[in-house]
Amino acid sequence: MNHIDRILLLHKRLTGRITGAEQRALDHLMKSGDKQEKENEVISRIWEASGKYPNQFQPDVDKAWNSFQTKMAAQPVPMRRSRRSAWIPRVAATLVLLVSAWFGWQYFNSNSISYATVYTGSGEQEQVVLSDGSSVRLGENSMIRYPETFKGDTRQVELNGMAFFEVQPDPQHPFQIQANLGQIEVLGTSFLVRSYPAEQVEEVLVKTGRVAYQIPGQEALILTVGDKAIARTDNPLAQRIQDASFNDLAWFTGEFQFSNTPLTEVLHTL
Repeated sequence: MNHIDRILLLHKRLTGRITGAEQRALDHLMKSGDKQEKENEVISRIWEASGKYPNQFQPDVDKAWNSFQTKMAAQPVPMRRSRRSAWIPRVAATLVLLVSAWFGWQYFNSNSISYATVYTGSGEQEQVVLSDGSSVRLGENSMIRYPETFKGDTRQVELNGMAFFEVQPDPQHPFQIQANLGQIEVLGTSFLVRSYPAEQVEEVLVKTGRVAYQIPGQEALILTVGDKAIARTDNPLAQRIQDASFNDLAWFTGEFQFSNTPLTEVLHTL
């Protein structure tokens, strides 16, 4: 990966648009040498400092130009042509740098995203409503990080733990969840995601609609109603289980459903 790729990954991290795989790649690059680590630190500090400027700042172009002309008029008349033209490239370079910095700041500022994070403790649940109208019921000991306002071509959130999602349909802006092992993508549906790092297993259960679940290095599994995908840390290739039990949703729905189920399985579920 070249220098430009590393800068692009760093920018995606600063704007909150980096995926789990990209973050791991960036972490690896940042450990590759002191020079890269120092450069990343400098870029991050500049980015943080730029956020302190007011969003509505507008430069007074006329005032700046008049000041520039005044300073130009006050310059002493040089005796030799070589000296007279010597400062022109420097002034031009300075103007180009200032203009580039201004447009660069405007671009990054317009693409910056503000994030919110919600945590739950043991025995707690939290209802979260996203800016697109989608709702999330966050299970216990869980965390979700999401943009306060969705921007761009996708709707991306991060989950650590368990949550039940009810996603508003929007075919032009797929909804993506970055979990610990894989990524879930939907257009509009309801489903459960269980992704606790300590359990070393990740599950996706579809209640309505269709869900695409993808593990790095594996083709996406397309899940429909009643399908469950399972991936493990020691063997992260996802497996599909059809006609899975919806009792995994009991913490959310408050009810269990059994039909011709052996007593041992009922006791295990309870």
